[in-house]
Amino acid sequence: MKKLLFLVSLCLAVLSAGAQRCEVASFFHNYTSTKYEEPQNIETPTQNFVDLGLPSGTLWKDRNEEGFYNLEQALSAFGSSIPAVEQFKELKRCCRWSWTGSGYKVTGPNGKSLLLPAVGYRDCDDCIYDEGTAGSYWSSTPFAPDYGWYMYISASEVGTDGNYHCVSLSVRLVRR
Repeated sequence: MKKLLFLVSLCLAVLSAGAQRCEVASFFHNYTSTKYEEPQNIETPTQNFVDLGLPSGTLWKDRNEEGFYNLEQALSAFGSSIPAVEQFKELKRCCRWSWTGSGYKVTGPNGKSLLLPAVGYRDCDDCIYDEGTAGSYWSSTPFAPDYGWYMYISASEVGTDGNYHCVSLSVRLVRR
């Protein structure tokens, strides 16, 4: 217990000094998280979309949007260009997924591919977690009050679930 209190005190001291990292320990696991700062200018770079040959005809952008977004920010900035949960399910069902050690190479029925990086997520506590080991992507589909659908990836699984609106996730755009 003393060790836990020491680590929490250390984290608070580091954060109050303006550092960008915070160390956190729990009874269940140890992890390092990164304090996140909002990008100054949110711009959509040149749109490069990949046709994976999906039955729906959905084209997926070749890279994530820069930074993390809570659900309201994502919907406000990108609107209908955020995939619906069914588009994530189609991507999972129709493509070949290969873990690269830092994300997935997703190869469509036509042989074209894109990379979904495991860049982690920013929780409501404003720290980034699971950087390099997992990734989470917002969907435009509502899940429940204060929740939205999202897709998660890790070396062991790919799936969809609901998450709090205040959590900030990656955004990968689509063209329908």
